[in-house]
Amino acid sequence: MEFKFRDIAYVLGRKVSKDEESIVITGFSTDTRTIEPGTMFIAIPGENYDGGNFVQEAFSKGAIAAISEKDIKGKGIIVVKDVIKSLGKIASVHRQNMGIPSIAITGSTGKTSTRNFILAVLAEKFNTHGTVGNLNNHIGLPMSLLTIDNTHEVSVLEMGMSGLGEIDYLAGIAKPDFGVITNIGMSHIGLLGSRENIFKAKSELADHIEPGGLLVVNGDDEFLIGLRGLKKPKVMTFGKEEHNDHIFHHEKANENGCYSFIYDNHKFNLGVRGFHNIYNAMSAIVIAREMGLTYTEIANGLLKFKNEKLRLETMDFNGITVINDSYNASPDSMKSSISILGDFKGRKIAILGDMLEMGEYSKKAHEEVGVFASKTVEILICCGKESKSIASGARNNGMSEDRIYTFDTSDQAGDFLRDLVKEGDVVLVKGSRGMKMENVIKYIETGGN
Repeated sequence: MEFKFRDIAYVLGRKVSKDEESIVITGFSTDTRTIEPGTMFIAIPGENYDGGNFVQEAFSKGAIAAISEKDIKGKGIIVVKDVIKSLGKIASVHRQNMGIPSIAITGSTGKTSTRNFILAVLAEKFNTHGTVGNLNNHIGLPMSLLTIDNTHEVSVLEMGMSGLGEIDYLAGIAKPDFGVITNIGMSHIGLLGSRENIFKAKSELADHIEPGGLLVVNGDDEFLIGLRGLKKPKVMTFGKEEHNDHIFHHEKANENGCYSFIYDNHKFNLGVRGFHNIYNAMSAIVIAREMGLTYTEIANGLLKFKNEKLRLETMDFNGITVINDSYNASPDSMKSSISILGDFKGRKIAILGDMLEMGEYSKKAHEEVGVFASKTVEILICCGKESKSIASGARNNGMSEDRIYTFDTSDQAGDFLRDLVKEGDVVLVKGSRGMKMENVIKYIETGGN
């Protein structure tokens, strides 16, 4: 996709000189390490560095233009008061100019899986564009929008947040035609203070759905069901409860823990484990039907879904099954992962790390996970300061002391695990990103060497 410098300059209120008229931009980057010829460098200021200090380096590597808050003179350089807001303006105008429908997804858990289910299904009929990896914030989302090109027919965008006003900002840039809210859990509750505030923050999406658009929400969620009263946008709910607009039932797991279910007299099979993935798949079904896909296309698309790295990755090391779900953790996602562990045969071992950003709710949230784990897990290994409450929750619910172990770090847990695991065991590894729980796996894979 090519962008004319003069068009970007116009959006940002900057006149162009005669020798800038012919500048054509072929990509955008916030990192000088990824600069390619024709790139516009977005010089974002940070706490530890100012991207404006790297503008000349970017040009030396092939950049043809730049946006910076630092007052730098030169051909192709646009000086602005706020680089991030300027990036958002450019991305929003580009999204509108491309004129393709877009779907925005947010929620406490399941955002990425829902995004990938929707992408997999819509790809059966359309050439899709979507968020890559975790580019779902105030920088990542605009950068994702700028990768939409003339071949794309629909865009699927993930939106993350950690505070009030963030979804409002992102949705204002994206102006989606469809919105999806997966659930209201406890992720970031330490920053937002309550589930009510999390609900308020996620619901900011509704204010930016384009006229005639649709908001699709999990109607089994005690907070989201309240959105049915909105007049604009139109709201549709899905779930297993009878009050929903779209109801699934007869859900059943096969020997691999992958579920099938019935919706609208059609059977759908999932190639991924976990009951919670039915909810993620239902979002895709509702959106796909609104966009004209057949049930056959939808069923085929659902089976092509793939998890992201570090999300419920199942690996086998010499007969030891490892479920690597170490990307992040919240009370809801912890319980879902533990439930999946219960679908496997073999001795069940859970290695659980701290759930961060829980604030004053941390002790209770960790204890509840421990209670839940005690019903399924045979050996519980807890890593970190907060996870000691997981251990106490399990202990208080009757799990024997000789089946519970606590460690300060994931490396210590991994070293202990090396001599514990044996062929036939099933090991779940999960915790917040800051805990680096994936380190545990190297001890299983290589014996720590």
